[in-house]
Amino acid sequence: MANITMSIDDALLIKARKLALEKHTSVNAMVRDHLRADVNANSANGERAVEAFRAALRRTRIRVGKIAWKREALYDR
Repeated sequence: MANITMSIDDALLIKARKLALEKHTSVNAMVRDHLRADVNANSANGERAVEAFRAALRRTRIRVGKIAWKREALYDR
């Protein structure tokens, strides 16, 4: 597991330590759990957005065919 260094307001750190003590955990664990939950929620939101986009494509009459062009050709002028 990697270690990171953070700057945090002194008053906030004191409150976080008190809260961690009440929860029988550490500030480190609270930050790690919060980051994990935030990343997981963001990942789930992204997956839902992709699925919603795919569902919208399935409902349309537009069909995308084979790509017959090369990326470099798009920039030729």
